[in-house]
Amino acid sequence: MHPQPPSASLVLRPDRSRVWAGLVVAGVPLVLLLVGALLAGATPLAVGVLVVAGVCAVIVPVLAGSGRVEVTDQDITVKEFFRKRPVLRARAARVVRARLVPLRGPVMDTVFVLDAHGAPLVRIPAYKYRSAEIDRLVHVLGLPCDVPDRPVTGPELSSRYPHMLGFAERRPVVTALVVAGGAVAFVVLVGVIAVISIL
Repeated sequence: MHPQPPSASLVLRPDRSRVWAGLVVAGVPLVLLLVGALLAGATPLAVGVLVVAGVCAVIVPVLAGSGRVEVTDQDITVKEFFRKRPVLRARAARVVRARLVPLRGPVMDTVFVLDAHGAPLVRIPAYKYRSAEIDRLVHVLGLPCDVPDRPVTGPELSSRYPHMLGFAERRPVVTALVVAGGAVAFVVLVGVIAVISIL
């Protein structure tokens, strides 16, 4: 007989009401852009905005609603839309639950499961779940839990846990400047190519 897989001692699914609320907030700029395009008589732009809005209305809820978390005696698994990431529970040594302040946007409640060396094993976007479920997750894991007493930025969190965040979150301003510079360079390049093609 084959051994039966362990039953999940805890399963978390994203809170759909939060997903839809986020979608509504994200859709406001598209609606304003659509209204502006219609008032200006820019039909092609309005059609483009409608196409983008339609694609987002399908894809965003699917992606935002993915992220089921399962905890068994052996594993901690985050099932996302494109991948499944199981981690041996025995490797987990500590939990950090922080309210991360991004460069732009709302504060995001986030749970990190770290190994004995402080390296991240699992990152869970806790803002997608009900707070009581995240409390239950921390309780089931039964690990020491650090909770900063206030919202923290990426650089602040990195100063305490150096290996926990990627470069973009450790250096958000530098990342934003690089992205903006790349966008400007792309626009200039397109403009130069357009001018050359006309001449």
